[in-house]
Amino acid sequence: MLPSLFAHLPRIVLVLFALSVTFFPAHAAQFTVDLTITSPQDSFVYDLKVKDNMIRLEKTKGPMNVPSFPTIYNRSTGVTWGLNPQVQQYVEETDPAKTMMMNPIIGWEFMRRNLEVTPAGTETIEGYSCQIFEYRQHGDTRVANRVWVSPELDFTLKEVSYALNGDATLALKNIKKGPVDPALFEIPPGYSKVVIEKAPREDNTKNNAKKSAKTEQSLVSFSSGALVVEKSPEYSADWGNIWMTDENPKTGWCCAGGQISNNVIVIELAEKSVFNRLEFDTASADGAGRGAKDILVELSDEGPADGFTKIASVTLVDREDNQSFPVNVDKSGKWLRLTILNNHGDSQYTELMDFCAYGEQLTKTTIADVSGTYTTNFNDFHLKQEGTSVTGCYEYDEGVLNGGIEDRIMKFIWMETGQKGPVVMVFSSDGEKFYGIWWYEGREDTPGGTWNGVKISDEVGGCAHWGGGVQEQMTSELLEFGRVRLYGINFDFDSDIIRDESKPTLDKIVAMLKSEQAMQLIIEGHTDSDGSADHNQILSQQRAESVKLYLVSAGISPSRLFTKGYGESITVAPNTTATGKAQNRRVELVKLDTQSMPQHENVINDISQIIIGKWHIAENQRTVTGSIIFDENGLYEMNEKLQDGAGVGKKGEYKINQNITPCTIDICLGQCGQEGSEWVTLFSILRVLTSDKIEIHISPDGNYPSSFSDNTTDKYTMILTRTE
Repeated sequence: MLPSLFAHLPRIVLVLFALSVTFFPAHAAQFTVDLTITSPQDSFVYDLKVKDNMIRLEKTKGPMNVPSFPTIYNRSTGVTWGLNPQVQQYVEETDPAKTMMMNPIIGWEFMRRNLEVTPAGTETIEGYSCQIFEYRQHGDTRVANRVWVSPELDFTLKEVSYALNGDATLALKNIKKGPVDPALFEIPPGYSKVVIEKAPREDNTKNNAKKSAKTEQSLVSFSSGALVVEKSPEYSADWGNIWMTDENPKTGWCCAGGQISNNVIVIELAEKSVFNRLEFDTASADGAGRGAKDILVELSDEGPADGFTKIASVTLVDREDNQSFPVNVDKSGKWLRLTILNNHGDSQYTELMDFCAYGEQLTKTTIADVSGTYTTNFNDFHLKQEGTSVTGCYEYDEGVLNGGIEDRIMKFIWMETGQKGPVVMVFSSDGEKFYGIWWYEGREDTPGGTWNGVKISDEVGGCAHWGGGVQEQMTSELLEFGRVRLYGINFDFDSDIIRDESKPTLDKIVAMLKSEQAMQLIIEGHTDSDGSADHNQILSQQRAESVKLYLVSAGISPSRLFTKGYGESITVAPNTTATGKAQNRRVELVKLDTQSMPQHENVINDISQIIIGKWHIAENQRTVTGSIIFDENGLYEMNEKLQDGAGVGKKGEYKINQNITPCTIDICLGQCGQEGSEWVTLFSILRVLTSDKIEIHISPDGNYPSSFSDNTTDKYTMILTRTE
C-alpha cells in the first residue's frame, strides 16, 4: 500500500531531509552520482541521476524504515512521482510540504522560502569550482545554512545545515558525467496511479455541539475487550485484522495480494452479547474498487468454529464511511464471524477499514491473575499483577512497564532507552494470550504497531534492569521523571467512589510515601470527553480528593498531598475512540521538588514564568558559549559560538507543554505551527534545576527525549543560567 509507506516516514527522516536537501539552478548537466546525507543520528546514500530538468533518486544505504522506492522529480513542472515497484503503482504530488516526505530534492527549496541568500566566495569541491551561498533569516546576520554550487554541473556539491541537534551535511561523491537513459525518468509501463484524496476539514462548531454526547461502545472493538481469534490472510502487519476493530476509520484490514474473496474473520467478544446495529467504514480504502462489498455476519454461543447463525447480510457501497445496518435477529453469542465475500472490482485487494457492532452485553466475567512470563514480538515479557496494578519488564532495549488492569483490558506505559509511550492490551478469556496496540508518547494519534503475546509460564521471572514490583517502579519513575501515570486506580462509572480492587494500588502509594518521608505529591485527576466539560472538571477533582482521602486515612500527612482536577482538558490520546478514552481516564502523581519550587499544587504552571528572561548557555561538546532570551510573548532569540569557531543564531517561537512528563519545549525556527515548521523544530524536554538554572535536552532523532542525559556537556544538552 504505497501511500501508507510514504505517510509513515519517521520524524527524524523528515527533519533531516528538510534541513539537508540541495538547492538547484534552472538547468543541469547529465550525470550520475552518489548523494550522501549524514547527521549524528543516521546516514543515507542515494543513487542520483540527472538529465536536464529531470532527477531520479533511489536510496541504496540507510535505515530500513526509510523506503528505497524510486522517486522522479520534474523541476520544470514541480511534479514528484513516487514509484512502488512491489505493486506497480505510483503517487503524484506537487505540494512541497508533502513531497519532501518522499522526495528530499525539494525539501531545501521549501524550507528556505523565507530566508535571504547572499554570495560568500568560492571553493573547490570534488575537483569542481563552486560558488558558496549563505542563508539567513530576514534581518539576521547569523548564518543558518551554507551551500556550495558548481556552475559547471549546475548543481549543489555540498551543503551544511546548522542545528542544535547536530549539523547535517550533504555531499555529492563519485560524479560520473555522461548520457543518462531517458526511460529512467518516465512512469514504467503498467503502473497505475494512486489518488490520495484530501480529507475535508472538520466543522469545529458541529464537533463541539456533539462533544458532550456519550460515544456508543462497539462490542466488537479492541477497546471493549474483543479479540480476533481467527484471522483472514492480511497484506501486512500495518494492514492486519486488528485494525478493523480499533474504531479508527483511517486504519484497516487488507487481504493478501490476490485473495479478494471469501475472507473469514472470527472475533471473540468480551461477553455474551446481543446486537441491534452494525456499522462499516471503507472511505479510506487505498483505491477505487477495493472496498469490501458483500458481507455475511454470523453469531455463535458454542465456540469459534461451530454453531453460527446468520444475523445479517449486507451490501456496502465503495469507499464510504458510516454505512449502518439494523440487526433484526434475536440471537445472542460470544463469537462473531465476518465473511467478506467480494469487493467492488479490484483484482488484487479487498479492504475493510473499520467494523463496529452495537448492542448489549449480557454477562460480566473476570479473568484470573495475569502474572507470568509471555513470549511476545518484543521478546519475553515478565508481568506482575498486584491488585489492579501491573508492572514488569521485557527483554528488549531494557524495557519496563507500569500500569493497571480493568476486567480484560490492561493499560500501561512502556519505557525503553531514550523513549516511551502508552499501550492498550486485551487478554483472552482464559488469560493465556494478549493482543495489544502501542504508541510513542506525544504521537498517540498514530499507532506504532501491535504487541502480542502467549503465556509460557506462571512464574513472573524478571530482568536485570527491573526493580520487581509496583512500589519500586512507581518510586523509580517519580524520582527520575517527577511524574507517574497510574492506570491501577479504578472508579465506579461517573463516580468518585474507588473500586475495592484498586485498594492494593493505593496501599503501594502509602508504602512509598512512608518510605520516602520527604516526598510531596500532587494528585491529578483526568477524565475522557464523555459528558460536559464542567461536569468532567468537577468529577476529576472529586476523584483526586478521593485518592487523597484514602492516603490520609492510611496515615499520610495531608500537608504532603495536593490535588488538582483537570477534567478532559489534558489528553494523552485522542478522545475520538474508546481506546483513546480509556487512556485518558487516569490518575497521575506529580512529585514536588521542595528544594527548587514552592510547595503548592500550581507549581507545575510556574515553568512558563520561570523561563522568561536572558540565559547563559554553558559550554558543551557543540558550543563554546552562547546566550538565549525567552520573552513573555513566546518568542526567543539565541546566539552561539561553536567549538569550530563559527557563529550561528536562531530566533522564532517556543512552546512549552507541561501536561506530559518530562515537560517538553518546542524551539521553532520562525513560527510554530506554520506549514512545514515541524521539520525544523527542535523537540526538547525541560526541567527546572533551581529558579536561576534550567536544563534543556534536545532530541537527537526528531522525537521528544524521554529522559535527561547523565552527561550534561554532550552536544544535545543545554545548561542555562539566568543572567537577567
